[in-house]
Amino acid sequence: MSWYAPAYGGDAVHARDHQRLLRRLDEVEDGSAAYWSPRPYPFAGVTAGNYHLALSVVATTLQLLDTHGAGAPVWHRFGRRGWHTLTAALDNPDGDRVLAVECQAAAASRRAREQAEREASRPACTRCSAKLTDAEWDRARWDERLCTSCQQE
Repeated sequence: MSWYAPAYGGDAVHARDHQRLLRRLDEVEDGSAAYWSPRPYPFAGVTAGNYHLALSVVATTLQLLDTHGAGAPVWHRFGRRGWHTLTAALDNPDGDRVLAVECQAAAASRRAREQAEREASRPACTRCSAKLTDAEWDRARWDERLCTSCQQE
């Protein structure tokens, strides 16, 4: 079984029927994944799912509702593990949060790559071969490419 079933306190026959129903819910979840699964965000390097476009499918059984009540964690959201309250099952906390974290990581990676490219293209002093500082680099665009110490000499 792909998800944990909360305790059901019925007799053996009802418990067996309940387990069969839970297995059937697994089959329905697996067979319908193309319709309720989140779509990927169209950004490079992002693995988060866009739950805003996904169909929220929650399921429970009458036995669980009868035993624990509708406010208890007796709701299973297709695509998630475990049992949740109805509001938690319908909530979409993971898609937006993962997207924000992955976008921040992608931006930091891009900034680091751009900084590395900038440093790799930094010119060197034509006399001593030392890399020019930013101020020297700006000045080198107009003058010859000498570092401050070589210019003073």
